[in-house]
Amino acid sequence: MGIRSRVALFAVGLFAACGDNLEPEQDIDSSVVIELDTSAPTQVKAGEMIAVTCTLLENGITTMVAADVRVVAEENIFREGKAVMARKVGVVEVSCALPGRGLVDPTPALVEIVHGTAANVVTTVTPDPVVAGNSVAATCVVYDGFGNIIEDGDEPSLSVSPIDAGNELTGLTAFMTRAGHYTARCDLPGTSTNNAGFDVIPNLPASIVLARWPDLPIYAVGSIVDVTHIVSDRYGNEILEPSVIKTVTPTVGPGPAVHMLAGQWRYDGEGRYTVLATVDGPTDMNVALSASVEILVNSRGPAISCIGDASMINMTPGGTYTVNGNANDANGVQSLTVNGSAVTVANDGSFSANISTRFGINFVDITALDTFDQPTTKVCTFLVSNRYGVTQTPIADTVSLKLTQNAVDDGNRTNGLNSLDDILYAIINSAGLSNTLHNSLLAANPIKPSSCDSQTCTFLGCVCWASSGVTYLDRDLPGTNTVSLQLVPNGLTANVYIPNPAVRLNVAGRIAGIPYNSTGWVRFSYVSVGLTLDLAIVNSRPKITVRPGSVTADVGTVTTDFNGVDGWIIDNIIVPLAQGYIRDLVRNIIRDFVTNNFNAALDGVIGSLDINTLGATFNVPRIDGSGNVPMSFGLGFSSVATSSTRVLFGIGTRFSTTAANAFPTLGVALPPTPNVLSDPSIVSPANTAVAAHVGVLNGALHALWRANYFSATVSGTTIPGLPAGVSFVLNTRLPPIALISAASIPQLQFGAMDLTVIHPSLPPNLSVTLGADAHATVNLVGNDLVFGGVVIDALHVSTDAINLTPQQQMDLETVLLTLLQDLVNQSLNDVLPAIPIPSFTLPASLSTFGLPAGARLGIVTPTLTTTPQHFTLRGRFGVQ
Repeated sequence: MGIRSRVALFAVGLFAACGDNLEPEQDIDSSVVIELDTSAPTQVKAGEMIAVTCTLLENGITTMVAADVRVVAEENIFREGKAVMARKVGVVEVSCALPGRGLVDPTPALVEIVHGTAANVVTTVTPDPVVAGNSVAATCVVYDGFGNIIEDGDEPSLSVSPIDAGNELTGLTAFMTRAGHYTARCDLPGTSTNNAGFDVIPNLPASIVLARWPDLPIYAVGSIVDVTHIVSDRYGNEILEPSVIKTVTPTVGPGPAVHMLAGQWRYDGEGRYTVLATVDGPTDMNVALSASVEILVNSRGPAISCIGDASMINMTPGGTYTVNGNANDANGVQSLTVNGSAVTVANDGSFSANISTRFGINFVDITALDTFDQPTTKVCTFLVSNRYGVTQTPIADTVSLKLTQNAVDDGNRTNGLNSLDDILYAIINSAGLSNTLHNSLLAANPIKPSSCDSQTCTFLGCVCWASSGVTYLDRDLPGTNTVSLQLVPNGLTANVYIPNPAVRLNVAGRIAGIPYNSTGWVRFSYVSVGLTLDLAIVNSRPKITVRPGSVTADVGTVTTDFNGVDGWIIDNIIVPLAQGYIRDLVRNIIRDFVTNNFNAALDGVIGSLDINTLGATFNVPRIDGSGNVPMSFGLGFSSVATSSTRVLFGIGTRFSTTAANAFPTLGVALPPTPNVLSDPSIVSPANTAVAAHVGVLNGALHALWRANYFSATVSGTTIPGLPAGVSFVLNTRLPPIALISAASIPQLQFGAMDLTVIHPSLPPNLSVTLGADAHATVNLVGNDLVFGGVVIDALHVSTDAINLTPQQQMDLETVLLTLLQDLVNQSLNDVLPAIPIPSFTLPASLSTFGLPAGARLGIVTPTLTTTPQHFTLRGRFGVQ
């Protein structure tokens, strides 16, 4: 309440005695005393209206008047028409003014503006960059919608994208182990935040692995071999351009090796050579790091080699690729065929042939005859794709989640929590709305300060014959409140209908000097609120924000119910107040409750979208039974598209292991068509679909290949069905490739597998190069894809310079088929513990509205179909 300011006006009578010039005396009884008073709340939030009441006291009669509102510290407020709205935190002076009468309240009301609802969070991260194995700390500064800092609100949580199991988040600190570029953000439901990017760089070298290029069991004399290396830190991060010193020495035989380029030598004599690579410079724990590989040079029989054997090629499948190679023999090469077609061999042994390519692993079967008709066979292998996913970041859109309008709002509130709108329904029918309305109206008291409403003035003075004061008492929300949620381009529109809300008021005052005091109701036929929420990927996470200018609110017919109150008071005080100030106050309180809580709730739910069927880390049993390969699973949200009929999320996936080989790679091979992101068709009663692109499987297979999962020693103890005395030493130079055929059949390709075969009927330590095409059936069991019925469709085998008898060839192929069937079965079934299924987790804040915090919403009772190149689940939306 502002301190009243009083201005005294005097009516002066001019009285003069007959015949004299004396000044008349002042008539004290004719003076008029005027007071202009300012009433305002002592505290408001930024964004709220400062409800100012101006009353005028003339000769003891108080009247509420419409006056100008003057504000000292104008920069702390903004005006909407005549309404004064709070903006910046601080104390402002508010005073009423009647310029036409020259009146200003000299002692303004003091109003403290405090911060409003949290709207924006500014995130900073230090240090940047950070070395793997160290922590970064985030600073989160929360602001309201008017730039005021909020220090006493809910604490934001830290999220880091892409998500990687190697990184651990504790509060606002992240312990980082995986190298790469990351985006951090301080998350607070219902707010926006900035993109705080930072980099994690590898730690000191802790391991080194080597690979030969080309990687062959036996090299011809004169071959040039490049030894490549990968140096990693203790967390498996590859260190780019490490300082590595390489030396080569013969271990068997005299053959000299002539150094040509860094890491590359030409071998001009038969023998066995060792290449030693040593990391130069500081290492983790100052441990000496080195690794070695052996190279066997032998000129027995026609030695066949392909340039780029076991390499990945970036080209459009279906095109023509030229295979270049060499076939050398001391006795000369009589003939050579490539995939059954004769090819001319030049005098220097070189040859070239064109092959038609397919996606995935392409096999080139080469047979050469020397001049004594002794054959040599060779299988060369090339991986062909025009799309490769990088392994350092999630491959975009490999998993999609589609929700139709029925999953967003099924229009049924009696069948459980099975649509997003059921969450909003719980919010507007909770005690939260009623309590917010009640507390806000209590804070607005008095609705009308006690004052004179009508007076009669004569030259003798003024008399008040009608006065009133209005106070809020209670509220009533009698009906079932309804809400609908409709998909629209780029977002969702919510429409709320609150039937028959009412507020209970007390009205007290005097009529013609007779006091009255009555309690009654102001009823509204309805209050409706509409708003549109934009859905987008912000800082690599799904984000819900209120679309600017989209919020609308409307109030239906206003009626009053008061007994014992003079009709004049009802018509001139209660009705105008109900149809004006009270109506607007109730509308704005409900509007703001709906806007803030819907935004925060859906932002919290949508922002929690995650894949929980795969752990952040999981172990894949090795094929030789020697233990597990630890696999890290990471994800990143890559896209979201919303139309009037569906919302489609695209999620990127990443699988990572610690590198155990240095084979060159272009990344994860992806089929050329269709698009990685799937928008599957859905037929009622299904309303939800999850599609996993075959790139998910290929990403996991690539990570396992990098960890030498497909390099092992196996025997009958690990692979049932192998005869006694049979074992294999495997080394796989290309990752297996999965795809789904045009007939929707899952397929798997193996290639560039070098085997040392131990078999009683075969030459000792037989070196074999192996490749195969296979297919299988697939079913969904729980959340797992279960593959079975493995069939080997094609087998590609070469023994280089060793010629086998027909019986030996049959024995070899028999055990190789047994080996491959087991490899295909384990690779398809063990590579992923479950199909990646996205789901939403209800945040803890929603427990206030009676919702099950921690429950996961997503696809339930799914069925599986396969199409090129997706595994698709269709089902209903609900609590999993």
